[in-house]
Amino acid sequence: MKKYFVLFTLLLIAVVSNAQESITDSLGCYESSSVKFCSYKEAYLKNDMAGVVRLDEFEVSYDKLGKAYTVYVRFDSSIVNAEVKYVRGSVSEGYLYDGVVKNSRDQEKVTVFCKNKLSLYTQNHGVASKSTIKDYEKEGINLIFPKTYIISSVVPIKN
Repeated sequence: MKKYFVLFTLLLIAVVSNAQESITDSLGCYESSSVKFCSYKEAYLKNDMAGVVRLDEFEVSYDKLGKAYTVYVRFDSSIVNAEVKYVRGSVSEGYLYDGVVKNSRDQEKVTVFCKNKLSLYTQNHGVASKSTIKDYEKEGINLIFPKTYIISSVVPIKN
């Protein structure tokens, strides 16, 4: 009986440590059968109101079942949690996504435009460092809020 208990305990430890490794990937990215997710350690936002600021948190995820992306941005007490779906796009023109800000009172509309597919940002896509950013609008994810006429560009730094 003791042999089985020890064997079971060792097996349980191996399973738990393996699960933790897959969730806490060194790149901050995770993929399962239903979701793709990447959390960036460093990202910068540029808009007319704030100028250029370093974000406290930046995450991009894709729900494979609902076929929707979530773009999560946090700076100080400001949080944007946008859920968007693919509308159209091409390599030459860029990619367009429409959706809503989930954490706004009236489900404010948001449009996301980027030169690269949003799916790349679930796989640790970005620039090498802040000093290599030349044009925020062309290199990052543009969040467009039609109600307030605010455009914010986010450029993540690869983990």
